[in-house]
Amino acid sequence: MKAKDRRKRTEAIVIIDYCFQNIYTAGTYAFGFKQSGCHPLSLSQFVRQCTTPYSEDMVDLINCALPELENAFLKSHMIPEDLMDRLNIPNIYADTEKRRKDEKVAWQQRAVLLSGEEFLATQLSIRAAGEAEAKRAAKAKQEKVDREAALRSQVKEIKLDSIKQVDAMKGKLNASEAKNKGLWEENKALKSKLKVAEKATEDLKKACDHDKNRKITKQSRNSSSSASSSAFRDENNVAVHCTFCLGPCPTGKHQYPTCEHCNTVHACKQRGECFNLFVKHKEACLKNHSSLL
Repeated sequence: MKAKDRRKRTEAIVIIDYCFQNIYTAGTYAFGFKQSGCHPLSLSQFVRQCTTPYSEDMVDLINCALPELENAFLKSHMIPEDLMDRLNIPNIYADTEKRRKDEKVAWQQRAVLLSGEEFLATQLSIRAAGEAEAKRAAKAKQEKVDREAALRSQVKEIKLDSIKQVDAMKGKLNASEAKNKGLWEENKALKSKLKVAEKATEDLKKACDHDKNRKITKQSRNSSSSASSSAFRDENNVAVHCTFCLGPCPTGKHQYPTCEHCNTVHACKQRGECFNLFVKHKEACLKNHSSLL
């Protein structure tokens, strides 16, 4: 602090001290006690200094109880709340106060003597009760902390167990998926083999049907040939020349058809005219043969 500032501070202190010495004198304090009704005691004048208005009946009640309150203070160096209750002096702040005045600090209580034994004992008991309550609250808080720690530990263990179970389930699921994949591939291979087998079976069936059709065709041809041979009697030594065109058999094997009714007419199959004439002869011969029968 600079010298100039220190000087200003000293002057201010001197001014304040001078004002107090000239204003707050012994006469000023005496006038204050008298004006407030504290000394000499004037209850009606004292009550008028309160912020809460009191009725005349209440002032009379307090005035009547004043000697007993004075004796209690001189004896116990404090005025307890139970005495105020016995004297029917109401507490207008009872509804808003959380604790009685006896349980509060000294400046919030009624008239007390700070060095009084009963007041000190009361304060010690209040302090002990407060410490006990604080210990109880601390214990409850610690129990809550321990309980929460135990719960967190249990939750952590459950979480770890859940993670292990999930990992195990994932392993089983992966194994199952791998197995299913193998089965799927095996099934796919079997399906492809089945398709090949079905195709081979179908090809074999087609081949069998083709062979069967060939056999049927061959048999039908053979039956047709046998029918033709039976109808026309392709005998080797029956006819050498065609009856209609007189042409010899070109193969030399006597394969001209012969009428089975008269056995005298032969026809070559290479020429349509000869064969048509042969058919007409055969029909006429059949009619004659039928009429004879």
